Amino acid sequence: MKSSLLILLLFLISCNPYKALRRDRFAYTEGGIIKSLDLRVPKGYDKKVETDAWGNQVQTYTYGNGASLYFLHLANDSSYRSIDTAFHIGQPQLYGGLFYKELDSSHRRFWREVFVKNFRFGYKKVVPETQEALLDSALNFVRVR
Repeated sequence: MKSSLLILLLFLISCNPYKALRRDRFAYTEGGIIKSLDLRVPKGYDKKVETDAWGNQVQTYTYGNGASLYFLHLANDSSYRSIDTAFHIGQPQLYGGLFYKELDSSHRRFWREVFVKNFRFGYKKVVPETQEALLDSALNFVRVR
């Protein structure tokens, strides 16, 4: 009985989707105070951090095959809309907010964007067979408080 439980425990640990992800943080400024979100991102990226003229802060992870993962904090919630919400139907995000996801049939690549408070995070140009599940795990890990 003990050996069966040990084998089951080892199996569950080895199947952990977060094991293939690296820890990182997304630092942003809100009301003059620097805050951060804990992240888990797939390895093998080039990281870029930017702030635009409106104060929106974005951290982007780009991968060799053209896929990208991004985290965006909006200075003003109405200043950024990348998805036509009249055409796409939002679904509840695991820890609050809504997400939109679709397969771009012309390129056979997925995109997904999550809307939570003044945050937008998601991915684009993701190959279904190789990166989709891993990047979904990365997005599902994020908790906005």
